[in-house]
Amino acid sequence: GHELSKLGPEAKAVAPFLVKGARQRGWKGRMHAAMALGRIGAELPVAAEAFADLFPGQGDEMKATIAERLAELGPAGATAAPVLVAALGDANGVVRDPCAKALPRVDPGGAVALPLLKEALGKGSPLHREFAVGVIGSYEGRAADAAEALRAALRDEDYYVALAAEEALQRVSICPKITITT
Repeated sequence: GHELSKLGPEAKAVAPFLVKGARQRGWKGRMHAAMALGRIGAELPVAAEAFADLFPGQGDEMKATIAERLAELGPAGATAAPVLVAALGDANGVVRDPCAKALPRVDPGGAVALPLLKEALGKGSPLHREFAVGVIGSYEGRAADAAEALRAALRDEDYYVALAAEEALQRVSICPKITITT
């Protein structure tokens, strides 16, 4: 799979074999097959599914790589949005940051991610809530329906969550500049 991915679109004829590889049991073969599918631009939803399944059992660096590969898939990676949203609560920025960057790329309209992000605002660690708010803000005008959740986050007990909510509200263009006081 790894060598085929270097060929790019010319390798599309082998996509059916890579799909089979992406659905195998062993994580390494699945990973290489999914990466190859992504690079040759074939069967992208299968690649996204394999990445989403593999994500939870990996170390931090591999999770970051998976998030980056999902971002490269663009909207074909939308099925992995729940995994990426959950990873926003990871204590390690090596995992969190690429997941936050990937979400608007795999789910540009926010149909999958925004409801999960709004749900995350009501639970989870302060870090998870802060990053969820930040990602909502990255959706800008497409996140207008999250306004109420963001306004509630302004009153979050964690200062950094409230500060992120202030910035997010400004980015989604639904709130004038406001100041948080504690």
